[in-house]
Amino acid sequence: MDRFGIVFDRGTFFPGEPVSGKVVLKIGKEISAHNIKISIHGAGRTEWKEVIRNTRYVDGKPEWYDETLCYSADLKILSREEMLWKAKTVSKIPAGHHVFPFSFRLPSSSPPSFEGKHGHIRYGVEAELDRPWRFNQVDRRDIKVSSYLSPSPLSNSPATKKDVKEIGVMFKKGVVKMKVTIPKQFVSPGEEVPITISVDNESSRPARRIRWELQQQSHFHASRDSSLRKKSTHHEQHRDKIKTVAEFSRRTEVPPYTKSEKEMVIKIPALPPTFQSTIIKNEYVLVVKLDTETSLNNTLRCEFALVIGKARPRPSAVPSAPALVDRSDSMPPDYSSLMPLDHSGAGPSEVPPSYEDSISVTKM
Repeated sequence: MDRFGIVFDRGTFFPGEPVSGKVVLKIGKEISAHNIKISIHGAGRTEWKEVIRNTRYVDGKPEWYDETLCYSADLKILSREEMLWKAKTVSKIPAGHHVFPFSFRLPSSSPPSFEGKHGHIRYGVEAELDRPWRFNQVDRRDIKVSSYLSPSPLSNSPATKKDVKEIGVMFKKGVVKMKVTIPKQFVSPGEEVPITISVDNESSRPARRIRWELQQQSHFHASRDSSLRKKSTHHEQHRDKIKTVAEFSRRTEVPPYTKSEKEMVIKIPALPPTFQSTIIKNEYVLVVKLDTETSLNNTLRCEFALVIGKARPRPSAVPSAPALVDRSDSMPPDYSSLMPLDHSGAGPSEVPPSYEDSISVTKM
């Protein structure tokens, strides 16, 4: 067999839209086959283990032991199967290049693809060629699912955060103030976001460095069934994972008792969008820091919650009727407003003479 595989129409799919493509079969000679079927599957799962120290009594004496608790949760998104081709009378496929198109529609509530430390959300398509008396041919492909977001007016507006700190511990060095402004909090991968940092250094020590970092904050939810009591109880648990996905540091100089304004640019990397499902929640936080020249209590900090993703496309505008024209005296009259002609009298509206009448000579 030369080739049997899945080819998608595009690389990324969105909720509510079809996952479309084709199964390609290229063979140099005729083969026997029962059918060709295709299936799509989407699901999420979280899981982790936790070891706790417990005690029990053996022969009346306490004994310590380790107990492993297993937490997990599953999210079913979709599971469908379709028959692309099935033999009727003769279970033969002739030699040549064969194409079998397919299409599955994703549920509108589908969360995006995601891979994390304690869980994942995955989508995949599998095609299978059922052959008699031979091993079946199978091809599996993962699907990348993203999501559209609907930003609020507030997330598209400028945001400002402030921090004030009296630096030093035992020997105070004075007050340093920092104000950070970003143009908006809804951003897309690949977008460059300017950051404006205003520093008012009222201390006796200079500010030396400005830093920013973009954090991915993932939250995982799971549960376990416990039989410690007579009645089974449901124990819920969660895990958090904070990961720095981008960062930058720049040396600066804000001398004592001076003010300064600095600008930096952050380029948003390719990341899974902000989303929330029943088992996984994914968020992003931009942290901006200012380091001063003191050994302790020397860093000012501002945080912004960012929404990262692709904005939902606006619906196509329906063409509206042309506007009424304000007619002036110099324009010709509107024909729909003309008065009907009076056909009762003589004039251009009279019935024209016949041909005979036109050529006859009037006698005097």
